[in-house]
This record gives sequence, structure tokens and C-alpha cells, in this order.
Amino acid sequence: MYRKSTSMKTLSDLKTDVFKLRNENAWRKIMSTVEQKVAQESSSSDSFINFAAAEAKLEIFLEENFASNASANHSTLVDITKELLKSMKDERGRTEHFLDGSLLLAKINYIQGNFVEAYKNAKEGDVLKGDTKSLSCRSLKIAAEAFAVAGLVLDKGVIQTSTAEKDECVIHYLSLATNLALLYAQELDKEIKPISLHPILSGPNVSTGPALNHNLGSIIETAMLKCASCLLRLGCRVEAINHYRLILNSLESSLSQSIRFAAARQLAELLLRDMSECIYKPPPVIPECVKNGKVVKYVGIGQIPVAAGAEGPRKPLRYCGNNVNIPKDLNEEILLLLMMCEAQAARDAVLSQAPECAATKRQLFETATSIYDLLTVFFMYNDQKAMICETLERALKFSFGEPYVWSQLASSLVSIGRYTKAIGALKEATRLCPDMTLCLMAARICLENLNMIDEGLIWAEKALDMEREQPQGMGLESRAHLYIGIAHLLKARQQRLKEERKASTAMASQAFTSARNCDPGDHLPYFYLAVVEAEQGYIPQAMVTVRRAVRLRAMHLPSLILMALLHSVPEGHGGGDLEDGLITPAYGNLEMTESLVDTILEEYPDCFEALFLKAKLDEVISGPEDGIMVARRMTTLWKRLYDEQVVTNDNSVSHHVLETRSLASQYFTKDLSDIDAGSIHASKVEQAMSDFGSNGSSAYIRTIPHKSWSLQLKILLCTVELYLKQGMIQDAEACLAEAEAVAPVSFQVAYMRGLVREHKNELIEAKQNYSDAISINPYHLPSLQRLGLVTHFLGSHHLAEKVLRDALMVEPMAYKTWYYLGEVLEAERDFEEAAKCMTTAIDVQRTSPILDFGIVPLIFE
Repeated sequence: MYRKSTSMKTLSDLKTDVFKLRNENAWRKIMSTVEQKVAQESSSSDSFINFAAAEAKLEIFLEENFASNASANHSTLVDITKELLKSMKDERGRTEHFLDGSLLLAKINYIQGNFVEAYKNAKEGDVLKGDTKSLSCRSLKIAAEAFAVAGLVLDKGVIQTSTAEKDECVIHYLSLATNLALLYAQELDKEIKPISLHPILSGPNVSTGPALNHNLGSIIETAMLKCASCLLRLGCRVEAINHYRLILNSLESSLSQSIRFAAARQLAELLLRDMSECIYKPPPVIPECVKNGKVVKYVGIGQIPVAAGAEGPRKPLRYCGNNVNIPKDLNEEILLLLMMCEAQAARDAVLSQAPECAATKRQLFETATSIYDLLTVFFMYNDQKAMICETLERALKFSFGEPYVWSQLASSLVSIGRYTKAIGALKEATRLCPDMTLCLMAARICLENLNMIDEGLIWAEKALDMEREQPQGMGLESRAHLYIGIAHLLKARQQRLKEERKASTAMASQAFTSARNCDPGDHLPYFYLAVVEAEQGYIPQAMVTVRRAVRLRAMHLPSLILMALLHSVPEGHGGGDLEDGLITPAYGNLEMTESLVDTILEEYPDCFEALFLKAKLDEVISGPEDGIMVARRMTTLWKRLYDEQVVTNDNSVSHHVLETRSLASQYFTKDLSDIDAGSIHASKVEQAMSDFGSNGSSAYIRTIPHKSWSLQLKILLCTVELYLKQGMIQDAEACLAEAEAVAPVSFQVAYMRGLVREHKNELIEAKQNYSDAISINPYHLPSLQRLGLVTHFLGSHHLAEKVLRDALMVEPMAYKTWYYLGEVLEAERDFEEAAKCMTTAIDVQRTSPILDFGIVPLIFE
């Protein structure tokens, strides 16, 4: 490496080599060189060589021990201090290394906690007067550390001075420490001639010289960041932002990577927390500098000194010119900062699974996690949920064994509607770290979004077992019982056999009771108990229970809708009558129901469940014409809420909808949302067939999300029925044509066609339409009822009886089905069975509300 061996070198050559090694931070080489010299001459009388040896021992000690919080009063530091003092003897004011020695003593005293002595040592050198022009590369770092020590000591308040003077001096010293540190890093890169001036572009495996094995040091980096903190403490927010920007805009070097990362992260936090668009000012564009008629540039990237010319203290180089990317607004700067941090975190990630890399891997992961948390906050604030998923998926490259990242990824996947992938992420997260909250989250996704009732039940039971084995004291046991009850309730709604349905209902009731006992202050167990009691026909008990739920949470929307339906039940108000072969339903306190529905709509004007109930009430009380007005109101509301969703094909609900709506399109309802097993498959079939079977309107159909057009079809179905009851067949056909344009082969559209044909007395065509609807969804109760009745009108009584008995398997508490079956049996001259069916119809009608209890949304919070 060198032309002469150490043993043959003159003292002058040796000092030159040591000086060069000092500038390269090659401390171990210095120790080796000095030891060889001492071994050759048995002693060394040169003060500079002794000083370099003591300095090398100090830097090696700090590199090995100080980062691990070794004892500040280590005996090695005492020995190094003695060696430094010995090398500085008789050299006061005559050599440069005396200045460096004084500043190194300040550094040692600061590490040992002797802050007053550290400040005195720092003041002994002329560096605090700002004279940095003649300093060598190594002395620049020592001077930067001296300024850092002086500023940090003053900030601790151990030096007696006025508050105003102290704050001014702290900012001054820390700012100078920042400038000198950045200048030192740039000068060092010039001395070692790195391969690349842009380490990020060179990749993680490309060495750029010896300096990559070092950093600016904890004292300097602490001081650089402390300067911004002090400015913020004094209320100088703009100056603090400019300080961070100075660090980031300075010419990048191999030593400045860690401080640039920390500064970018803290600046992003500051802008996210304390900055708004109205007061934000973007970074200024630094013009290119012309020197001797030429533009100063390096490798295509313009850089200039902050202060051109020889006057004034030396300043670090900064990027300049039109090729520099300058953020134009607040969001752009935050995103740029966070993406820079993410790129560096991903680049520095440790992929090795070796045990000796575990500590480093954990530290880098925690640093990266803070960046991903900031990205999550930023993207959520700007409603960019898909970007969160992309970011976290990239993070899995180095954090696939971390449950935190998997759980965050699952949450982000849920936010964009990718529920199946979210379940996969939650499975991995719970495998790595079993957590009750993750199990409950998976159970909710399965029950609420995927109709995977059995798997949701397994997740909820798993959460309950975890809580029983290791109680967490978070009150989640009640929620686990609640989810178990919801799963059994949904299973009961899907089961066709009476015994199985009864057993599932009993288990649901038991689970809801356990949830209520675990948390008596929770309104949801009372609400679900009221739903179970109402569906079983226990109307008085259901009314008492739902009132308890409302007392616990006065404006709980599903409870209010259930209460309104319970008020409409004719129990205690007399049953229906049989007039002219038709059953005339009797209802309960419709005035109370109407008053309650109006109250709900005042608070939740965008609640479609309440609007459907309002339309039915107006039809019964005032006639179909008033119901049609409510249906038109629902159509207008749908267009206002979902027009943007239709254009963007976004399944999520916008923020302005969330503020006033009950999230009806995301709730589980048996009738309005068709959540039973048959209609789940039917919705998939009809969506596929609609996309395939449409002609000119296919582009429009495919752009409408399923939840949106499903709700639109229900509104149109309600409107068609009201038009038909009003005798406005042409208007009903116009509504039907609009529905066909949305989903031409939907079972709901086929059912609407059958209604129109039946009112036009085209019974054969109506029968075919009802059959088409049942072919798509075998469990669509209205289609089964009308098919049985039309078949009866056509004279096929035995076939009509079979269809109606199938309808009873779907829903045994539908009084219309019992009544139609009684008519069929009467036509078959089975008068005894017909009378029983008629009586059952009247009994069931006494516990039936104005609309089915299935319109009550089943919610999870």
C-alpha cells in the first residue's frame, strides 16, 4: 500500500501518513503504524504521534463501547485523557493538534457527564470564535463536535447565563455544528475519492470508500437534530423547517445518510402535525452559480456553496439549478420525504436470518415501522388506501416475520374491500403472534363481508378461548360472545329444517345472553336479543329488550328501526280478517311507528332502511301515491350518494356518506341485502350473466359496483310494486325497463317482470318470469309465493301446493305463504288442512310487522 515500510520511514513521512489516515478515519491503521514505530525506537518523543495514538484509542473506544451505553467513567477514558494531556504539554498555542486535543477533551468530559469542564475545554480553542477557514478535514469534525458539545451543554442549563442569551448561543453553536458536520462529510468524500457521489443510486452492495464504515457520530447527529427542537421550543417553526431542509438539500455524502434519514422523518412528522396548506411555503429554488464564466455542476447535479467567494465561514455545498426536484405543495413535500425514508429503510434492511444479525435487524425494523406508520397516517388523511397496501406489501420483503406488519396490511386490505386477502394476512399475523383482537377482526370480516359463517364462528370461538386462557382485561370477552351469537343467528336464517333452525337460534340467544352478562353496559347484546325474540314472535319481550338497548345508546339506528317495526306489529290490536278471499292485514300503532320513523330520518336522512319503511307506512296510511313520493326520494338520494361511485368503480363509501348514513349497503339484512346462502350465489350468477348478456349497455353495467346497483334494484322493485298498486302499469313498465338496463338477468328484475305480467293478466308469461327468478335464486321468497299463487290460478293445484310448501321451508313465519297454501288446499277440497293454514296465517300475521324484521341491519359496533 505504501512505497516504504514503516520501519524505514522518516519521522516526517510517518507524520504525513498519520495525518492522511486521520482524515480517512482509519484509526486501526494509525494504531498499527504507531505501534510499529514505538517497537522500532522503543519510545516515541514526537507529540503529534502520541496525540494521534491517543485520538485513535478514543475513537476506537467510542466506536466499540459508547453506542452500547458503556460506563461513562470507564478507566480507558481516564487513560486516554492522560495521554492527550501529555501530548499537549509544551505545545500550547503552537500546533494545530493542541486545538484538536482541547476539543477532544471537551468531548471526553461531555461523555463522562462533566458538562462544565467540557464547556471550558471547548472555549479554550479558537474554534468557538468561528475561525474555520484553515482547518483540515479531520479538524472540521473535531470543531463540529466542539460546537455540538458547547450547544448541548448550554441547553442543559448548567452554565449560568440569561435565558435569552442562552437560547441565542445554543442555536448559534448547534447551527455551526450542523454546517461544519455537513462540510466535513463532503470534504471527506473528496479526500477518499468515492466511486459514486450518490450512494442511494449505487445500491446497498456497492462500496463508496472507507467512510461508509463510519458515521458523523452520536454527538454531532444529536446536536443537528437538537437545533430544530430548540427552534420549535422557541416558537420558530419556519426556522426549524428551514434547518431540516438545509440538511436535506446539502450535497449528499456517504457519512450523511443516517442524519438525512432522521431529518427527513422528523420534518415529515412536523409537517403532518403542525403545518397547513394555507401557511405552507415550499422550499426556495437555489439558482445555479456561475464561477469564472462557467456553471458549477457535478455529475449533472448542480451544487453551489451557500456563500460564494472567500469571505465568511466555510459552508456546505447544496443542490441547485432547475434539475432539482422542489415540492410545490405540502402533500408533495411530505410524500417525497416519506418515500425517501422508505427507500433508505428498504435499502438498509437486513435480510439475513442469522442469530448474530437479530439485534441489528430488530433496530432497523423499528425504524422502518415508524416510517410506515407515518405513511399510513398520510395516505389515510388523503384517502389513498390502496397506496397503504402497496407500501406494506413492499415492507414484507424484510418483515415477513413481524405480526405488526401483517396486521397493518390486513387492516389496509379491509379498507379497500380485499377481504379474502385480509383473512390470509390475519392468519399469518395470528400464527406469528396469537392475539384475540386479530381473531375478532377476522371473525368480523368473515361474517360481515364474506358470508363465511362457519369460519367466522371458528375465529370467534378461538378468540374466546384465548381470553379464557389468558384474560387481557380489555372487555373483549363480551365481543367474542357477541360474534358467536351473530354467527349462529346467520346460520339459523340459512337453515331450512325446523329443528336445526331452532337449535341455532337457541345457541345465538345463549351467546347474546353471555355477552350481556359480561358487559351489562353494552347495547349490542340487548339489541340482538331483541332481534331473536322478535323473529320468534315474542313481541312484548322484544319491545322491553330493545328499549334497554336504546337507553344504553339513544341514537342506535338499528335499535330504533327494530322498535319502529315492533310498534307496527298487530299483537294486542286484533288480527287480520278474511274478506272476499283475501287476507286483510291489521297493524299495530302505526302513528307511533310513523312518528319514530320521522325521528330517525331527521337524524339519519340517508338511511335507506328507514326510507323503505316510510314508503310502506305511507302506502298503508295514505295510499300508494304517497309511497311513490318516498320511492322517488330514495331514487334521488341514491343518485346523489352513488353517482361518484358509479364513475370511479369504488366499492367504498365516501366520507360525506359516512357522516350521515347508517352504512346500509354494508349491513347484513335478510330481505333488503339478500344475505342468505342462495342469494349470495345468486348475486354472483346474475352479475356475471348481466355482464355477459348485455349488449349496448355492457360498459355501463360493468362500471357499477355490485352493492350500488343491488340497492338501486331494490328501490326500483319498491317503486314498481307501488305503481302497480296505484294501477299505473305504464309507469311500472318504465321502471322495469330502467332496471333491465342495470341488470337484465337479475332475479329481482325477473320477479318485477312477473308482477307486471300478472297485473296485465298474462299469467303464463308471469309464471315463466317467476320460474326464471327462482332458477337464479331458489330461496327468493316473494318469487316462490307469487309462483305458487299464479300456478294455482292456472289450475295446477298440486304443483302450487309443492311450491308453497317450499316457500314455507324458506320462511315459516310468512303469513302470506300460509294463506296462499290454504287457498290451494281449499281448491283441492282439503277443507280441514285449509282451515288450519288459514288459522296459522292469522296467528302468524298477529306477530308480523309492516315489513319483515329482516330489514333491520345486523351490525358489529
